[in-house]
Amino acid sequence: MIEKLSILRNVLFLVVQMLFSFVVIVVFIYALMGEGSGGFVVSVINNIADITSSFGSETIVSLAILFASLCFLKKYQDKL
Repeated sequence: MIEKLSILRNVLFLVVQMLFSFVVIVVFIYALMGEGSGGFVVSVINNIADITSSFGSETIVSLAILFASLCFLKKYQDKL
């Protein structure tokens, strides 16, 4: 049972990584081409802007600090 959950976790993590990479590529395309990059790219950028504007700036900073802390702890844990 634990092996199946581990495999499922790894698959879900891979899917999340791939989708995040896709979003980063879309943002990069928008940065290069601007408004002329196409309807899909512009709609993704608008959705990202809507999501980030619904959060406060304090929330975004808090999430960044939390992410950096988790990365630091993971790196520290790997050294042990």
